Amino acid sequence: MHPDDEDDDDESSGPVREPDPDETARLVDEVFAASEDWTALPNRLITAAQSAGYDVDGAAVAAVRRGTRVVLRRKDEPGRRSEVALEPLAFPLDGREPTRPRDADPEAAALWRHIADTVRHPAARARFLDLLVLRGGRDVPADAAAAARAYLELAVLGRYELRVADSPNGEVLTETRAWTLRSVELAVGRALTLAPIAASAPDGAAAAADALQMALGLAEAALDENVPAGGTCLSMLRLAAAARGQTPADTARLAGLADRLLEQQTARPFLIDGAAAVLSGLDPARRADTDEARIRARMLEADGDRPPAVRLVLLEKAAALAHRLGRKDLAAEATRAMQAIDQTTLGLAKITAEGSIPAEIVDVEVERMSAGSTWQDALDSWLASGSPTGDPDANDREVRRLVAVGGLRRLLPTVLLGADGLPRWHARGEQDELDSDLAWTEKHHISFRGRMLADALDRVGALGRPDPDDLALHLSDRGAGHLPLAAATARALIRYWDGDYEACLHTAVPRIEAAARELVLSLDIAAYQVARTSDPGKYVGLGALIGLLADAGLDRSWERFLRTLLTGPLGMNVRNDTAHGFVIADPGRENAALALRALGLLVRLLGPPANLAAAPPDPLPGCGKGTVVFAAASLVRAATQRPGDIPGLLLDEARVLRRLLGRRRS
Repeated sequence: MHPDDEDDDDESSGPVREPDPDETARLVDEVFAASEDWTALPNRLITAAQSAGYDVDGAAVAAVRRGTRVVLRRKDEPGRRSEVALEPLAFPLDGREPTRPRDADPEAAALWRHIADTVRHPAARARFLDLLVLRGGRDVPADAAAAARAYLELAVLGRYELRVADSPNGEVLTETRAWTLRSVELAVGRALTLAPIAASAPDGAAAAADALQMALGLAEAALDENVPAGGTCLSMLRLAAAARGQTPADTARLAGLADRLLEQQTARPFLIDGAAAVLSGLDPARRADTDEARIRARMLEADGDRPPAVRLVLLEKAAALAHRLGRKDLAAEATRAMQAIDQTTLGLAKITAEGSIPAEIVDVEVERMSAGSTWQDALDSWLASGSPTGDPDANDREVRRLVAVGGLRRLLPTVLLGADGLPRWHARGEQDELDSDLAWTEKHHISFRGRMLADALDRVGALGRPDPDDLALHLSDRGAGHLPLAAATARALIRYWDGDYEACLHTAVPRIEAAARELVLSLDIAAYQVARTSDPGKYVGLGALIGLLADAGLDRSWERFLRTLLTGPLGMNVRNDTAHGFVIADPGRENAALALRALGLLVRLLGPPANLAAAPPDPLPGCGKGTVVFAAASLVRAATQRPGDIPGLLLDEARVLRRLLGRRRS
């Protein structure tokens, strides 16, 4: 190696050393001068220390690193004053564990003091004075006042000259840098937050007043821009509103800026909510006006060239807020706008998946459900079939497995629409999402099982059309059960066999609640609500009746079937849609057969003595994943969600088929 080459070695390639306090302060000045944002400091510090040949793991640099691994963070929690806190980074960019300033040792604190007294950059001075405030001690009020002043100096300075290098002719090369607006906002907010701590310092009150004026000035400047920066304005207004020691002039200026924000951002609910909170906090008498502004903002947001589905969601939010705030007039206005949306324009798409079930499987299952040489025996077989929703524990496991492999569905909350196209239910959390997925899985099973029930019921009718009176006597165990409900079931069955499925549905569905109520009463369970104030006495509704039967021992598979088929909002809601005159999406033979199965279950359970244990269990226990129908349903569902599971499901289906065919031959 040529001797002259030694001078070309990078300075950082030599042995590292510990910087003295003055060198450490210059390092800090360099790092803050080269930054534009508080979060960029940790990495810049490491790079600068390594370039200078300093020991990055030594005591001096480590103490500075602790000072950069904290961040200014806005806190706007309900019921608490807005503030900007200085907190450790949860995941520091330099990979070190987060530490708290109050845990700093005396040597680190002494270095922080030297840095705060030595550095020239206002952000650096503010940061290390703030660290001393958080560490505590007798100088906290004075340090808080000085830190607030330094934060405000950063905001006032805005742009500054940064020394880049020296030119060969001796001139200093500089470039203009500016900290980001977000960083300046946080600096002003932190100055306001420190004001109460600095109150006892000689300069504390003056620093607080200057911080308030700076915040109001930033808010006003944000509104005066060609494109008003509503977010910046609201941020400053919230912090200013929480400041202490406001003069009447300050309060009037603050209210005026909040009013301007309301006028400029009429269709921005988030900004309107914030401005309304500021105004109502300053003057509670204005709450009625601010409440209306919040509701109107959501209604205006729904106007314009928006898709109908988006308008529907936004108007629902407006109506819900109006109800919550007690504004019935505005709730009615938003609701009328919702009702005026043509549901055919919502752009909802039906997603379908096709799959085939071997004809042998269908024939075996339908034959088993309608086995018998007479209509009486065949109908008894039909009424002995298991719950169309299948094993609830298996469904629960299936849902949780789907969630584990398909997390994309959780990116947006689930919203369910009613038969009228209006929103009926929103998922409010993970449990709601799981309940929705469970109902969806059960409806999938029901759709398969409904076709089998309908085919089997057609075979029952083909064996001979029974006389309605004979049919009623058979269903009521020769009159020993509940004959009126059995007669209604008979009429519904006759209408099914006549092909009048809509009439069958409207005959059967109302009697389901009557049968559930009679069954609850026959079990000596309290189901009547006595009159209270303006509410008349009445029996509990269908959902509560199903719950009472479940508590009394009704198998969970049947409870889930009754809920999923009949009630809403997660289920098919057949009972409510029928009772309230909504058009059911498919009033065909499958829905009619399912309604008859629910009614037939309860009518049979009313036989002497009323016994919930008489409900038939799930058919074919131990066959694959439950029954042949459910194996086939899982196969089709997997085709769209988990293609990799199809081979295993095909094997399950084959095992079920072999077992069923073996039983048939025997």
